[in-house]
Amino acid sequence: MAKRHHFLWALAGFVLVCALAAGLVLRFERQITLTFLNPDRTYEAYTPPPAPYYEEDDAWFLRGEGSAEAAAFVVHANVFRSSEEWNAPVSDTEQELFLQEKQVPADTSPFAGIARLHAPRYRQPTLYSRFTQKHPGTASRHTAYEDIEAAFDQFLVEVGTETPIILAGYDDGALLIGRLFLRRVASDEALSKRVAGVYAVGLPLTRSGFAGVACEAPDEPRCVVAFVPVDERFEAYRERLTTRTLAVSKRGEFVPSQGAAKLCAPPPLSEKVQAFVAGSPGLSFEPEARCEDGLLLHGEPPSGLRRPSLFGGPWYPDGKNLFAGAIREDAERRLEALAVLRAAEAEEARKKALIAPPMAPVEDLREVPVNKVPGGG
Repeated sequence: MAKRHHFLWALAGFVLVCALAAGLVLRFERQITLTFLNPDRTYEAYTPPPAPYYEEDDAWFLRGEGSAEAAAFVVHANVFRSSEEWNAPVSDTEQELFLQEKQVPADTSPFAGIARLHAPRYRQPTLYSRFTQKHPGTASRHTAYEDIEAAFDQFLVEVGTETPIILAGYDDGALLIGRLFLRRVASDEALSKRVAGVYAVGLPLTRSGFAGVACEAPDEPRCVVAFVPVDERFEAYRERLTTRTLAVSKRGEFVPSQGAAKLCAPPPLSEKVQAFVAGSPGLSFEPEARCEDGLLLHGEPPSGLRRPSLFGGPWYPDGKNLFAGAIREDAERRLEALAVLRAAEAEEARKKALIAPPMAPVEDLREVPVNKVPGGG
């Protein structure tokens, strides 16, 4: 009997220790998750991996897939995690299968069939960079941006000078595409006139940085759609997005999100929105979304679309695109509006070319006396 009591007390103690340990893990799960994601060196002591060469096919997930008239340049969400690297080697194979089969199809799905798809590989910033405003977070994004700008140069060569284009980026890709728009597109009149829409989804752009170019009407081309969708259950992640990450300023710089007014300009949302999950067609949910503190808060999605709440679940890329249907409908409208606008502009230019230039003023003619040549007749 005494042995049995000892065993029961030992078992109770073990259960209590396990319960306390589990409670501590749950209490500090966010800190534990980020600790394992934090690279073990400063960026100053780090050498980024080699840059991709975008004239080669292996630098692209998709390179002109489809036969549509328009072309889409899509920067996929970063999924890279490492305790050693701040930027992903392009040759990294650890997340290759997930990117190929889940994330890239989800991020490009809104534009499939309405635009030729271009999705570059790039030296993704590690997921930890999303939660630091210190130098490594900025520097790792600068490295990633170098790749995106180089890929965009190659994209422009391949699609030609007249093709309508769509720009899109998710999570860190949203910051990169926002910076690309400000630095390379907005200041180029001929290029900006070809843009049907810019879609920055997942991390914030500043309101001041995109004043005058944020989309206001559903059928307005040449403007920016930007929103950061967050399940309203995840209050801690909401707080991190508003105070502990980076945003894009009006000069295209990466700036701390804290204190910056953030742009929330989502596409029009119907009562039920079609989502995209590879291998699971037909999923949808009722977002009941609203802009708050620059974020697009939405209700809890149904099973199959719902994110887990622990260990990075609220923010880790999961190969789903909750708003794929809404983005697609929006892009179709803006492509149609762009075509109408460009046709009207071409007609206006044609008419101007037919109008004869104003005649030069007629000079007054005066009679001048004729002096005879001496000895003349």
